[in-house]
Amino acid sequence: MACRDQGARTERAYAGAMAALGDGPQQSSRVAELLGRKPTSLSTVRDDLMRNAVIYAPQRGLVDFTVPHCAAYVRRRYPIDRERSYS
Repeated sequence: MACRDQGARTERAYAGAMAALGDGPQQSSRVAELLGRKPTSLSTVRDDLMRNAVIYAPQRGLVDFTVPHCAAYVRRRYPIDRERSYS
């Protein structure tokens, strides 16, 4: 259970970073940069969000939310904690 809680926390952090960057497609490298991580270290999180249809990749290196206006909702519900490390 603790492992799933960690997964949910990192998925929220990834979605929060995407939303913090703005609406529309975002570079996955910028999402990782905002979280202080390397893009390759977040591939499992990104894949989980894609598998759960939260995000999709409109083209290589980009990610976007599947639901319109989701970024605004995420910004309100899960604001990114820029002081916290998501390692």
